[in-house]
Amino acid sequence: MIAGVADTHAALWYLFGDPRLSASAKSAFDAAANYRRKIVLSVISQSEVVYLVEKNRLPTSAYG
Repeated sequence: MIAGVADTHAALWYLFGDPRLSASAKSAFDAAANYRRKIVLSVISQSEVVYLVEKNRLPTSAYG
């Protein structure tokens, strides 16, 4: 079951432990993980990650 749809920044901030992620967003990600629910991203988010990696603004590990 899908728990929600995440913005590109929110997903990346959660995955990289960035302190800019709000407490409520972190809580939503944590709850989804605890209940083994999916948080999905739009297709454009994938393109944004590719762009940011190519511009060396994100590490290549962001692909994974």
